[in-house]
Amino acid sequence: MTARGVGQSPMSRGIIVSRMLALAMAPAIGLGIARFAYALVLPDMRASLAWSYAEAGWMNTINALGYLLGALAAGRLTNLMGERRSAIGGTLAAVIAMALSGITGNFALLSLARLAAGAGAAIAMVAGGTRASQFANHTPAPARTLGVFYIGPSIGILLSGAIVPGFLAASGPGAWDSAWLLMAALGAVLLLWFVIGAPLDEPRTSHGTRRGENAEIRPMLLALTSYFLFGAGYIAYMTFMIAWIREIGGGVVLESVFWCVIAIAAMAGTTPLSGVVGRMTGGRGLGAMIALVGIGSGVPLVIPSTAGLMVSGVVFGMAFFTVVAATTIFVRANYRSEAWASGIAIMTVSFSLGQVVGPVAIGVISDATGDLDAGLWLSAALLLAGAIIGWLQPALAVNRAER
Repeated sequence: MTARGVGQSPMSRGIIVSRMLALAMAPAIGLGIARFAYALVLPDMRASLAWSYAEAGWMNTINALGYLLGALAAGRLTNLMGERRSAIGGTLAAVIAMALSGITGNFALLSLARLAAGAGAAIAMVAGGTRASQFANHTPAPARTLGVFYIGPSIGILLSGAIVPGFLAASGPGAWDSAWLLMAALGAVLLLWFVIGAPLDEPRTSHGTRRGENAEIRPMLLALTSYFLFGAGYIAYMTFMIAWIREIGGGVVLESVFWCVIAIAAMAGTTPLSGVVGRMTGGRGLGAMIALVGIGSGVPLVIPSTAGLMVSGVVFGMAFFTVVAATTIFVRANYRSEAWASGIAIMTVSFSLGQVVGPVAIGVISDATGDLDAGLWLSAALLLAGAIIGWLQPALAVNRAER
């Protein structure tokens, strides 16, 4: 399939899905692999490099800081380069950063790689999400179509979960560097999929694609606060759960199955739940999905067994990426199309600030208490607080004209 812009004639469902899946490779690389697969190599890195939980958490904090910087730059970058080229540049940066992670054990250089991966992921997410929003606007069910884009990270999680734990087990202790190189190669293949299959940008002169309008921040402060708490809370689960599984005696098979369950649940749940969120007003969809994520993150602490982990993975996975979709749906429903890139970028900044705070704070708490339970309980509490605040966000009246 060639990568061409949106045509004037109606598109078949197959074309819509295939193009949206190609766009989804941007977050598959930047988030599903470059960010979240860090949890899969973290236990081996901690053992080989003698890291504390705080140092391990720092690697995701610096990644989140990069995500913040990338989100701040993404709106201007997409204005200059367009969504497609910006997304390609961001995903390429993430691939290069993963390769760098595989050739050094130096803490400073690994931090730099995590910073670059985060920045690239944010640019890819904002640019890809904006293009996906524009593309979805030409389809019969925009919210459900957007849900296809947001299964991208799940694809990355599924692929890395199926490959990395087994690779590490077969290679023996200290193989984390080779695992990063393997993930970089996987990312390069998925980037090729994006280049071949993603639609070209819409003409800058066409209606609804004018650039440069800023979304008003004050009317969506509750949604922004909710998304900040989501960013601070969810990241502990996605950073430390594999290490937690090891603490309770789980092996490589349980690690791989658990990670893949999260991904499969997300792939199964994101699109239909996005359709549900699309029918909810204000921040109710956002709040409901964050509540499910919070419940999912708390289940293994209450039921520390294989069954508890599987339930946790299903509930967490189904709602996790729907939260991200919910923010895009909120922006689309409440702002003019000219402000979508700005609105998505603002949401991403808030999310990033939460991710900067979360990993190190929870790592420090885990170091102080001697295990991960206290940090994971804090994570669940932050998520439930974010759910309540998100639910209270009203629909906006000021900017919905001409969207």
